[in-house]
Amino acid sequence: MRFIVSKGKVRIDKFLSSKILDKSRSFLQKIIREGKVHVGGLVVGQGYVVKSKDVISIDLKDEGASILKKENLKLRIIFEDKDIIVLEKPLGIAVHPAEGKNSGTLVNALLDKLDIEIKNKRPGIVHRLDKDTTGLLVIAKNEKSLVNLQKQFQDREVEKRYLVLVYGHVYPKHGEINIPIGKGQDKTKRKPAEEGKGSVTKFEVIEYIKHDGAEYTLAEASLITGRTHQIRVHFKSIGFPVVGDKDYSLKKYMALDEKLGLDRQFLHAYKLGFHHPKTGKWVGFVSDLPQDLNDVLKYLKS
Repeated sequence: MRFIVSKGKVRIDKFLSSKILDKSRSFLQKIIREGKVHVGGLVVGQGYVVKSKDVISIDLKDEGASILKKENLKLRIIFEDKDIIVLEKPLGIAVHPAEGKNSGTLVNALLDKLDIEIKNKRPGIVHRLDKDTTGLLVIAKNEKSLVNLQKQFQDREVEKRYLVLVYGHVYPKHGEINIPIGKGQDKTKRKPAEEGKGSVTKFEVIEYIKHDGAEYTLAEASLITGRTHQIRVHFKSIGFPVVGDKDYSLKKYMALDEKLGLDRQFLHAYKLGFHHPKTGKWVGFVSDLPQDLNDVLKYLKS
């Protein structure tokens, strides 16, 4: 695998993470530590900052066989043509393999189902959803579509809207959460951080719900940026944690989570829009709320 850097001044693991979307950051850091990443023919460390015109080569021969396995997993495809696939990611499936998790991912399923014409045989993963977040994803089926869609995401031209249920009475009814997000002490989690990456979420209240003395707000959240756990961290930071969120909830809501019987956060990527990579035409897709989340709403309104 080989890359030529067009714009530099970013750490090499971050650069690779932006280019190799079917591998986790921790996996890429591991192969850097193992000396499998070279710049100009020389082994570099994790702290190396890439420069314009750097030639980066990566040896993944031994890694691919152990990580990218074909698996026959059921996929619900919303749209497919010669260039892209739009599908609904089901609950409990991670998008890509990570250390200690080599199977049962969306990448494994795509390798089994599709003959995707991507360099290095990588499925064209363009963006991600958390394992316990359901909803729409677009997959590139060839290299041109992958590059085009990656640029649309980088340029923030893609419409990404979520349905989210949070604890409390969110007011005002619409607004913008502009709070930088950084890594927490647990590297798998995130937190508001002044030194973190700029992160912006817009929201619009859909409905207020009261049940058994507790208040809830159903809202539409739109991602302007796409940070890890962004919606979950942002709503908690303003005092309204996502219902069912095991990582970012507050102690006072744990009993309510148990009562609702929800095994994951109430977050669904229900709307996705972008320019078709071949035609340039704007295309939009909508996904219905899954049964488990619908059941929660019905219970709270009963």
